[in-house]
Amino acid sequence: MINRFNQFGLSMIELLVALAISSFLILGVTQIYIDNKKSYYFQQGQAENNDTSRFIIYTLDNELQKIGYRRRPDLKYESIFKASDGFAKGEVIKVDAENKLRFRYQPHSTEDYACDGSSVSESDFSDINSIYKGVNLLPRVVTIEFDKDSGVLKCNGDEVVSNVTEFSFLYAIPVNNTNSRAGLKYVTFDDLTNANKVKGIRYRALISSNMKNLADFEDSKALDTFYKEVDDKPDSRAIYQLVNKTVMLRNLTSW
Repeated sequence: MINRFNQFGLSMIELLVALAISSFLILGVTQIYIDNKKSYYFQQGQAENNDTSRFIIYTLDNELQKIGYRRRPDLKYESIFKASDGFAKGEVIKVDAENKLRFRYQPHSTEDYACDGSSVSESDFSDINSIYKGVNLLPRVVTIEFDKDSGVLKCNGDEVVSNVTEFSFLYAIPVNNTNSRAGLKYVTFDDLTNANKVKGIRYRALISSNMKNLADFEDSKALDTFYKEVDDKPDSRAIYQLVNKTVMLRNLTSW
């Protein structure tokens, strides 16, 4: 007589099949988590670059448009902008280096803040409603400088924007080197012979995300704009964004 026994539990084959299915499920869930995390960080990097771009445009446009502002435009520049702080008499723009720009203007009111947050004291505007009171107001000197080693854009020595990979100025001057409005050309610091002829300023900034290794490829159109040689490009796969803006100096167009 043959004894028959009922088998309880899982067989070895069933256990291996269940283990294989669970392994595939775990791998699938893990891959989804990694993809979602990567997509999240990529979106965060893009949002960070967008915020930095808007802040650069707001800060620089707000400051550059003030160059040469006079509370009394009927007075000559020489009578308002005295020789001081390295500026000649009547001079409002000083280009000291490739990535360093200094300029002067008269603050409009006590609420006219510089890019470093400084303001004019109340005593200088004791009679703000009288435009003649502000004629002798000392011009404000602002310095915009890019520190390439730290990747920081500074205003009067204070950090304004970080994560800046490259930054450059181009200066608009008359094509025939006169005050004629026939046309303008843009030159670099090396080709600028007379800062008093500048009628507009174009700035370009290459900003990068704080986190690296977010992009799938090292190729970037923004990088190609600034770097001609492959060896000069950054080796990290950060997200790069290009900011390019031109500001016409309306206070100097008729000068």
